[in-house]
Amino acid sequence: LMKQELALKGVNLALVSTLDLVKDPRWGRSEECFGEDPKLAAKMTEAIVAGFQEDLIQKDVNYLDQTVSLRVE
Repeated sequence: LMKQELALKGVNLALVSTLDLVKDPRWGRSEECFGEDPKLAAKMTEAIVAGFQEDLIQKDVNYLDQTVSLRVE
């Protein structure tokens, strides 16, 4: 769902702070995290990344070719 919403707005970058682990519930950004369990956070983040990248190879092959061919002089 996030991927489709970002694409509709023309955004191709998602900054997601899900790998932060909550150690103190008073932390002001704890609602952005998956909790204090590192294994759960890793699994959930893995699913998010897979969702964003699921069709990267198929749709953005030209973009990847251009990225590889750039050179700094």
